[in-house]
Amino acid sequence: MAEASRAGISHRKLSYHVAAGALERVIHGACRLIDYPQPPHGDMIAVALWAGPGSAVSHESALVVYGLASAMPPVIHLTVPRLSGAAGRACGSTMRSWDTMTGACGTCMRVN
Repeated sequence: MAEASRAGISHRKLSYHVAAGALERVIHGACRLIDYPQPPHGDMIAVALWAGPGSAVSHESALVVYGLASAMPPVIHLTVPRLSGAAGRACGSTMRSWDTMTGACGTCMRVN
């Protein structure tokens, strides 16, 4: 919803459209338009948006997106930039997982 805020759309207006049925909250901080069909792997898109800029679906989850795995893993794997120092420069990356059953996020490993 940070993108909406940068575009001048207030949290109050977003809440109004959710209550009116025009938007659906798919995850904390991410909404989708109800009038459009859900994209394939929409849950992975929502989690990548939640994780922030520079995030990407990775590892076993990426295999599913590219049709190289037969079953969705129980967690969505993401690679997100790791920020360093006051300047907030990207410094390596961290692999995170999002548990699709509980909504819990966990850090699995760091890659420098």
